[in-house]
Amino acid sequence: MSATDTTSGTTASDELRDAVGDVLGVDPELLGEASGPSTIAEWTSVKHVELMMVLEEVYGVVFPAREIGRLTTVAALRIRLEQLGAAVGTAADGGAGAGR
Repeated sequence: MSATDTTSGTTASDELRDAVGDVLGVDPELLGEASGPSTIAEWTSVKHVELMMVLEEVYGVVFPAREIGRLTTVAALRIRLEQLGAAVGTAADGGAGAGR
């Protein structure tokens, strides 16, 4: 597998995607809403834990431990962050409202 995600259809152009790309060490432009460990080789279990910690810090939220293993796509992360009250926006609006 490579960093190219051919399953995404569209890209998620926003700060969430940028944060995911930064942690994984991949070009955020290659990440789409469907991107995850099955499509991005760099998204390992260790990087997943690091990503959760970074997102908690960036968005000021805490992911319950029992959920971390299920948050395995950019879309799943976006949805859960919104449920936790973070202003991440949507892929369609370019992530307006996302804050670091």
